[in-house]
Amino acid sequence: MATDLPDQRRLRALSHPVRLRLLSLLVDSPKSGTTLAKETDMSQAAISYHLRSLEAAGLVELDSTRSVRGGIEKLYRLPAGGGAAGAPETMATSATAVTAEVVRRLQDSAAGGWDVFGDAEVWVDPDTWRRISHAIADLMEELHAEATAPRARGSVHVSATTLLFQLPARKPRAAASKRERRQ
Repeated sequence: MATDLPDQRRLRALSHPVRLRLLSLLVDSPKSGTTLAKETDMSQAAISYHLRSLEAAGLVELDSTRSVRGGIEKLYRLPAGGGAAGAPETMATSATAVTAEVVRRLQDSAAGGWDVFGDAEVWVDPDTWRRISHAIADLMEELHAEATAPRARGSVHVSATTLLFQLPARKPRAAASKRERRQ
């Protein structure tokens, strides 16, 4: 029987859109399967299954337990420093899964609900790259820190996704031969 490697477990866990949504819902505070089931309109059994998959992959962890009506309720949270890491192929698969979740959120968004959209593949000096990437990371951290409980009075439901990475320097293409220019 083959044993999954950690990256394989992470990929498998991230391959389902419900699990990506659960990770998003756990950003602001620990939550129980019951709370997550209400937020996603899914059964508690289905949410428990997905939480176990995320926990096995190390993407969520048990925060605490509490007694509720004679039973034990588990609260899950994101692990400290739960940022993405791994081999490029793992990150590419994770990015593909996150992209599917972003598309779902866009389909659920109100018409004209976009506040910001940006895309860039540019060349900048290393100091500019560090300054801007750190500023965006700081803003994402601030957004996470300011998150409230779902549907808290006076709150708005928002989506923010960032993916910043440095591309490898490519060798300049050789000048086209006469034959290539004619084609």
